[in-house]
Amino acid sequence: MPFFRDHVYPRLVHLLGDPPPIRDIRRCIVPWAAGDVLEIGVGPGPNFAFYDPARVRKAYALEPNPGMVRLAERERGRTVLPVEFLGLPGERIPLGDGAVDTVLSTFTLCTIPGVMEAIRGIRRVLKPQGTFIFFEHGRSADPRVRRWQRWSEPLTRCVFEGCHVTRDIPSLIEQGGFRIENVETAYLAPFPKAWTWCWWGTAKPSDAVAHLRLARIASVALAGTTIGANRPGIAQNPAVLPMLVTVLGSLWSLVRTRRDLALENLALRQQLLVLRRTRPKRLPLRSADRIFWAWLSRVWAHWADVLVIVRPTTVVRWHRRGFRLFWRFKSRPQGPGRPSTSKELRDLIRRMATENLGWGAPRIHGELLKLGIHISERTVSRLMPRRRKSPSQSWRTFLANHAGTLACIDFLTVPTATFRLLYVFLVLSVDRRRVVHWNVTCGASAEWAAQQIVEAFPEDTAPRYLLRDRDAVYGAGFSRRIAGLGIKEVKTAPHSPWQNPFAERLVSSIRRECLDHVIVLGEGHLGAILKSYFAYYHRARTHLSLGKDAPEPRPVQPPSAGEIVAFPEVGGLHHRYERRAA
Repeated sequence: MPFFRDHVYPRLVHLLGDPPPIRDIRRCIVPWAAGDVLEIGVGPGPNFAFYDPARVRKAYALEPNPGMVRLAERERGRTVLPVEFLGLPGERIPLGDGAVDTVLSTFTLCTIPGVMEAIRGIRRVLKPQGTFIFFEHGRSADPRVRRWQRWSEPLTRCVFEGCHVTRDIPSLIEQGGFRIENVETAYLAPFPKAWTWCWWGTAKPSDAVAHLRLARIASVALAGTTIGANRPGIAQNPAVLPMLVTVLGSLWSLVRTRRDLALENLALRQQLLVLRRTRPKRLPLRSADRIFWAWLSRVWAHWADVLVIVRPTTVVRWHRRGFRLFWRFKSRPQGPGRPSTSKELRDLIRRMATENLGWGAPRIHGELLKLGIHISERTVSRLMPRRRKSPSQSWRTFLANHAGTLACIDFLTVPTATFRLLYVFLVLSVDRRRVVHWNVTCGASAEWAAQQIVEAFPEDTAPRYLLRDRDAVYGAGFSRRIAGLGIKEVKTAPHSPWQNPFAERLVSSIRRECLDHVIVLGEGHLGAILKSYFAYYHRARTHLSLGKDAPEPRPVQPPSAGEIVAFPEVGGLHHRYERRAA
C-alpha cells in the first residue's frame, strides 16, 4: 500500500515519538559517532538531536521512504550538523569502499528485507578502524517470549512495514563480517516483551579481514624501505631479527606455566617503567616496529592498555600512513596516459553543444565522424559543457525480422495558438528511418487515413506489414482498404506504445527537436515547419540505428576538404556541419 507507506506510516511513527526508555539509550550511544557518519534508516530523524557536532564532520542519512525524509528534513533544521540525504534502501548504499568512520543503525535491521546484503554493505563502506553502532530489537533469549514473537510477527510486519521481531541481530552482524566489542540487552518497560527485547552496543570489522589488509600494508611498507637497494637477508637487516625473536618467544610461552608467564609479565612491566622514566622524549623506531603495532592494534582489543613507549594515537597514525602507502602503490601510473585533445577540437565540440539545443554526445560524435574527425564518444561526452539535462525518454526495442518490408504509422497532435488541435499523420519506413509520407488535418477519420496510405505507397511499393496502435480512428473502412493493397496489419497490445517504438521515437523527436520550440498558428504554418524539419531529418540528422548516418547517406569529408562551416537548419534550431574550401 504505497499511500500507507509514504503518508500514513511516517505520521504514525512521528506521533508515537520516542518513549523515555528509547530516548535515554539514544542519548547514550549516538554521541559515540565520530568523523563521517552513515545512519541507516534515519526515519523521522530522532537521532539528529544527539549527535556531537564537535566530533562529527558530516552525516549521511539513508532513508528510502519519502514521507520519512520530509519529517527528517524538519529535524535537520534544528541542528547545525551537515546532513546529506540518500533516498535508497539499506541494501543499496551509494557510497564507496571505506567512505565513513561510523555507521549508526537504530531499529532498522529488523525491517530491511535483504538484511545480510545490507550488513555486508555496511562492512564495505566502513573504514578498517571504523565503528558500527547499533540499537536494535529482535528475538528474545526467553523461549516463552520467542513463542509470542512468532505469533505476533505477521501483525508487526503488516503494521510496521515489514518489522521482523524474530531476527537474531547480533548473530547477523557477526555473519556480516563484524566482531561485536560490547553489547547490552534489556526489555524496555512498560511495553510488551515480545516487541522490546533490545540490543545496543558497538562492533568492529572482523579480524579475518583486518589480517588481510594489514598483510598488504606490511608488504607495501617493507617494499618501500628497500627501493633502490639490494634486498637484505635476516642477518643483514637489524629490524628483522628482533621481530623473529619476539615471535619465537610468543610460541615458547604456549608451553610454559601460568605462574612463569605472570612473573615474566611483572618483570617486563617493571623494566618498561624504568625505561619510561629514563628514556629520551622520542625513541628511534624502525618500520618493522611500526608494522607490528599496527597489526597488533587490529587483532587485540586491549593493545592500548599495555602501550607505554608511544601514544595510541601514534599507532593509529602509523596504520593510516601504511594505508595511504598501499593505495598510492596501487594507484601509481602504469603508462603515458591518454593522448591530448587539441584546443580547436575542444572548442568545436562546445560550439556544437551550444548552438544545437538538445544535442547529446552521440549526435555530436556522429557529426564529427562525418567531418573526418575520429574521436571516441566518451571523450566527446567528457568535453561537452555541463548543463542540466532533461530526463531521457525510455522506449523498448522492437525486433523485426523483415525491417525492409515493415512500415509503421502514428498520429501526432499539435495545439495551435488559438487552442485548436491539428493532427499530423506520419508514415515511417523502418529500414532507413525515412518518413515516406506525412499530412496535416484538423479532423482525422478512417477514410482520410486510408487515403494517406494509398498516397504513401503508389503502385507496387506497398510494404508487407504495417505496424500501428489501436487508435479508434482506424476503423473497419481503414482495415478493408489496407487489406486491398495487400498489406497485413500488425496491431500493438492495448496501452503498449513501446511495441511501436519506431513511430513513437519519431513523434518524440519531432516534439523535442522542433515543435516544443515554436507556437503553431495554423495548418499552413505547421506544414511549412514540418517540411523544413523533415528536410533536415532526411539529409543531415544522424541516427544511432543507422551507424550514426542520415536516412539519405552523407559522405565523410576528410580534414583536407577545408574549414568547418555551419549551415542553419529548421530556422536555426539545428545546424549542419560541412567542410568548405577557403
